[in-house]
Amino acid sequence: MIIVDTARANSYMGYNFDSVLIAKHSNVVIAAEQGIGTTAQFSSCNAFVDTVSVKIVNFDNLHLNLDFNKNSNWVFDVLDKSAGGGGKCECRIKITDSMIN
Repeated sequence: MIIVDTARANSYMGYNFDSVLIAKHSNVVIAAEQGIGTTAQFSSCNAFVDTVSVKIVNFDNLHLNLDFNKNSNWVFDVLDKSAGGGGKCECRIKITDSMIN
């Protein structure tokens, strides 16, 4: 399990909590944002996070080698497209064993 601390995130993002416990083989929504416009305006997947500290539970000597602010670590996907370019989209990051060292 991994604890992600988003307490120092910019206040204008819709973060769901300050800390989250992520069990392996699970998905957790850390932040949600909605607005008027097109899904394309979210395609950069900017996390707008000042600092994210990650702790591997019960393994203090292990660390997650992942930069949440690096856009190339995120995968953008349009889930539901509506007229005018609107709809529902997501930016997803996948944590793999190779990122933990």
